[in-house]
Amino acid sequence: MLYSFSDTARSERQFAAMLLPHLLMADNFAGAGALFERLGLDWNSELPPHSTEAVAELNPIRDVARFKHDCRVDEGETELRTAVPDLFLRNGDTALAIEAKFFTHPSGTAIAEQLDAQKAVIRRVLPSTLYASCQFHYLALTVLPIDDLDDTAFTRMTWSEMVEVLEPMVLENPSPDKTYALYAIRGAIERSRTEANTSSIEVGRERTIHALIAKAPTLLEAGCQYVGFVGGLSALAETNLKELETRDHYKYSDCQPNTNWIPLSALITKYLEVKAAAHAKPLA
Repeated sequence: MLYSFSDTARSERQFAAMLLPHLLMADNFAGAGALFERLGLDWNSELPPHSTEAVAELNPIRDVARFKHDCRVDEGETELRTAVPDLFLRNGDTALAIEAKFFTHPSGTAIAEQLDAQKAVIRRVLPSTLYASCQFHYLALTVLPIDDLDDTAFTRMTWSEMVEVLEPMVLENPSPDKTYALYAIRGAIERSRTEANTSSIEVGRERTIHALIAKAPTLLEAGCQYVGFVGGLSALAETNLKELETRDHYKYSDCQPNTNWIPLSALITKYLEVKAAAHAKPLA
């Protein structure tokens, strides 16, 4: 069988930053209106154009800080730079931030932590934006259902449910571009489900933490955001520089089957912290 690039694309940006926004924005934001209605949010299609927004990979700290002096990040807040919603939608005073996962299947706890960080970032810049009066809502969009996410703080939806929301809009006013986007998403959902059911726990390994860190950008782009670490995050909190640098190897994976698999970002952060502490010179 001959495969096309569309048949094999795995980057979440392909779906969350291109195909999905296309469907949401088409026909005067008909898809976005249908999504807001599904989530019980207000949508007013009669508002002037400047009252509706769609922003992919929203980075409030980096972008707003370029224009507002009072939004500059203190050294202790640098971790907020990585809290970037995949998609931001606004209609009037109703705003929705979406964290989308496709070929990765993190736990509800991991997603909640990400959404919490995104909420903190947005609150950080609100005084310097026109969004101070907005009601913000947060959506976790995943291929597999999430059972352990606090519904009082966040909304959850599967990509299949998103297709259900958008398909009537495509069928009512069909066009080649919308049909392509819808079917590309639907096909990728099936690929992701199949991979989740058949994927082995281990995807690959690196012999040293230095090699793992050097490869981290490539791994994260490919969806491999978990590292095997016996004892999980509690064990990581107790480890030291020597243990990290002399560890026999590091396994990485695109899924998190249990708590012995921790976020790659957490491991890198810990390593940088203990390395800095080890090299810090005592005060005279």
